[in-house]
This record gives sequence, C-alpha cells and structure tokens, in this order.
Amino acid sequence: MRGIAALIVVMFHFDGIFPISAKGGYLAVDLFFMLSGFVLAAVYVPRFQRGMGCAPS
Repeated sequence: MRGIAALIVVMFHFDGIFPISAKGGYLAVDLFFMLSGFVLAAVYVPRFQRGMGCAPS
C-alpha cells in the first residue's frame, strides 16, 4: 500500500506523462508517512520489549 501511495505521488508530479490523472495525489504523502509509522512501530516495538535501548551501546 505504501508503494501505491508513492506511485500516486509520482503520478501527481508528472501529470502530463501519465494517462491517469492523480488530482489529489498530494494526500498520498500523508498516507505514505502514516503507513511508514505503522511499519516502524511493528518492527521496533518487539525490539524495545526485548530490552533494546535508544542509545547506541
């Protein structure tokens, strides 16, 4: 889904090249970052629960 959001942003910026118009493509940026937050949380929450700290060791 993040990939689709990224493609929509690209289509928004290159409007004349793609046959499909992405008029609200700027909204896909918010969707991309929101989904990225979920991905990061899914990866790092288990690591923090196992005792990984924030500072490098």
